[in-house]
Amino acid sequence: MLSVYDSVNQHLPWFWVNYNGTPVPHEDITIYNLLHHTSGFTSDERFFERPQLTETTTEWSERFAGVELSAYPSTVNVYTNINYILLGLIIESASGQSYDEFMTSQILHPLEMCDTFIDFGRAQQTGRLIGGNRLRFMQPVSWEPPHHTATVPTGRIYSSVADMARWAGLHLGSLEVSEQFARVTQRSHELNGDSEHLFAHRRNDGFYAAGLGISFENGSISSIAHNGSNRIFC
Repeated sequence: MLSVYDSVNQHLPWFWVNYNGTPVPHEDITIYNLLHHTSGFTSDERFFERPQLTETTTEWSERFAGVELSAYPSTVNVYTNINYILLGLIIESASGQSYDEFMTSQILHPLEMCDTFIDFGRAQQTGRLIGGNRLRFMQPVSWEPPHHTATVPTGRIYSSVADMARWAGLHLGSLEVSEQFARVTQRSHELNGDSEHLFAHRRNDGFYAAGLGISFENGSISSIAHNGSNRIFC
């Protein structure tokens, strides 16, 4: 239904961007750029107004149309959540499903991750959702942050330890899965095919691949990881 080399505009017709005041040709910014964080979007997300609680992902992200990139696509690697928001919208466009419906029916349930939720409301309904905490005067206190549905594709997923172990097993090759899942997982470990100078955020002896940080030792993958934080636990 799509190729990683499709232009973003091919699936999101409203999407276009500028560089140095000139529109970037649609074919120069692709799904591949979003996956590998070589789209040219800035990592300083203060340039993009936070979504309102009632806004959908589409409503908020359409503000990205016509923005000025900080670098030309495919010239530098800079991690930014904006890429994942656009990828989530492309999933919805290609599948005809909501991001939650697609992830649940096509990813989570086939992997038997039935205690993992994209939708905050459904996670709450289990009665087992653990709240967040923040430090106040050096003491942890309960804190429930606002839940912006517009930013769900950036990683707002609610899961259990058992399900996360299955997810780790998928990437470590210890979980028995279909050939399609194995192929997609392998591709998420593959480095950007462009030259090393793209990688402004190179990880020690590794690189950021298509969704994961990959490190090497003696020519073989030694770690598969991803750091990060959010407003629930910061």
